Amino acid sequence: MSLFNRFLLVGAFAIFSSFSFAQSAFVSDSVYTYLHTGPSAKFRIIGSINAGSTITIIEQSEDKKYTKVTDDKGREGWIMSEFVSTQDSLKHRYDALEAQLNSQLTSNDDLSRESNTVKEKVQSLQQQIDSLTGELAKAKTDVTTAQNQLQGEDEQIKIQWFTRGGILVLVSFFIGVVTCSLASRKKKRTSW
Repeated sequence: MSLFNRFLLVGAFAIFSSFSFAQSAFVSDSVYTYLHTGPSAKFRIIGSINAGSTITIIEQSEDKKYTKVTDDKGREGWIMSEFVSTQDSLKHRYDALEAQLNSQLTSNDDLSRESNTVKEKVQSLQQQIDSLTGELAKAKTDVTTAQNQLQGEDEQIKIQWFTRGGILVLVSFFIGVVTCSLASRKKKRTSW
């Protein structure tokens, strides 16, 4: 943006805005202006005010081309109204935004570190979960194997008991038959 366009923009702003007097304002950015003893360039120059300097508006000239101000050094004089802005200067806004940006960057760095720490914890917990899942699967396999073995052994025990019971019944039957046949033979011998 050319210097002429800037002056034109600042001038239009100054013309169309109404100032309430004794308010804080700023000298527009990218310029410096002379401080005069009266409301015209014909009056003596008592100093200059740099762009972005804070000023206090005291009054405006009748033609509204000049504004009486007090600068940040305490000097009182007149400057062209087109160089007066009620908005904070770009330098002040830039400094504030830069401080805010630095604060956000610091906050982002902190969040990034915290995020990395959380990611590491999540990875560690995932490894523990994977390890425990493997152990659980092995334990389930061991339980299934033990149950199958117990079921097989239970069947074997039942078969052994059945076999032993059958043998006992047979042995008892033979003992009973032998005892009965011996007893009946003894009776036959004694009956003679």
